[in-house]
Amino acid sequence: MANDDFEALTARYGYPLYLYNASAIVAQLDSLRAALPGFECFYSVKTNPHPGILALMNNAGTGADAASAAEVDRAARAGFSPDRIMYSAPGKRREDLEQTLDHCILVADSYAELALLQRMCEEKNRTASVGLRVNPNLAFGPGTSPELLPGAPAKFGVDVESLPAYRAFFASLTRVRLCGIHVYVRSQVLDHRVLCAYLEHVLDLARFCVTDIGCKLDFINFGGGFGVPCAPADSPIDWQGLRPLLERVAARGDDLKPGRLRFIVESGRYLVAAAGTFVTRVTDVKKSRGRIFVLAPGALNNFMRPALMNLFASFPHPVPVPLEPLYSGIDAFAVSIPGREGEEKVEVTVAGTLCTALDCMAASVALPLPRVGDILCVNNAGAYACTLSPHEFAGLGRPKELLLAADGSVSAYPEYVASRRRRPLRKNRA
Repeated sequence: MANDDFEALTARYGYPLYLYNASAIVAQLDSLRAALPGFECFYSVKTNPHPGILALMNNAGTGADAASAAEVDRAARAGFSPDRIMYSAPGKRREDLEQTLDHCILVADSYAELALLQRMCEEKNRTASVGLRVNPNLAFGPGTSPELLPGAPAKFGVDVESLPAYRAFFASLTRVRLCGIHVYVRSQVLDHRVLCAYLEHVLDLARFCVTDIGCKLDFINFGGGFGVPCAPADSPIDWQGLRPLLERVAARGDDLKPGRLRFIVESGRYLVAAAGTFVTRVTDVKKSRGRIFVLAPGALNNFMRPALMNLFASFPHPVPVPLEPLYSGIDAFAVSIPGREGEEKVEVTVAGTLCTALDCMAASVALPLPRVGDILCVNNAGAYACTLSPHEFAGLGRPKELLLAADGSVSAYPEYVASRRRRPLRKNRA
């Protein structure tokens, strides 16, 4: 968008604000579907639960990956049918299960949760088909390394090696049928070799559940982790590198192939990260002992991740990555002044307006010398941005979130905060 467009938006809606580009989201979804034919894509609601984006995803035919009962509620209100909502999270309460049992595909996270579901179904004289999250016995190296590592302890799911000891337990579940597995290993993966090794391993794990444990699967949720370039040295995923794996999957002679059962992948960041722009305005420029400070509202409180990036960069030792969803690495976000790109640059520090030194969006960044009133834009603001930020800090509130449609129209969703306080989905009756 041109500077005049941002000027018009901030004049109408105030600032700071988020702008999400619907066409960019659809383009990413199309590329993911083209790269993984036969796989269903479920959008990770926690990445960005904006109602306009949820409606866009529903209209595009994706599923919804929910991490809480509230996200199941949001997805249902956006129009997703129960068979296109998958709810997987550790430590679910009984009220979470009661509220969502008829409104999604539940994925149990532990043997205790399966036992609780069995008791609930006995009390209600009903049955339920649920998935199970499985913690694999292999881990995968950082997002740019295909290195295989031993499986680590995790708060998620049940360890795959524990499954054989629970055969009798599974047989005792007369009211609960295990209908699928869910696996998730890591986020922000950019190397197609990592993705190939990971997808193949999940297939092997599914085959083990069928042949050794006796599960009759309706779906395999492979998780996701598809990354987007953040640092200048990052390269996008080489989707063509997945072709040999997909050809092997398509040629399989058993029932573990797309079409015979549902192959599901989750994606959030890949779909929406680059489609979002954070927009604010310069309210003051001043010097302190030789350093130029540019002040603009909304840094730490409305877009926390750039502030965390600068905090981690100040540590005396490098911070290991990834620390998702809080930190993807240095240089994950770029600040710009639209309309002044060709001007001579100076070194400045872009800070917020909160009464804390941690409220820093970009330290020692090269920009045309900012002027009071200039628009500032930050990229990669579509994923884990607004939803993760502490908006109530200093009582400043939540910024507007706007959706830019393919026809150039802009929709605001002022009802978004109010919608979070609506009554939840009705609990199942006994």
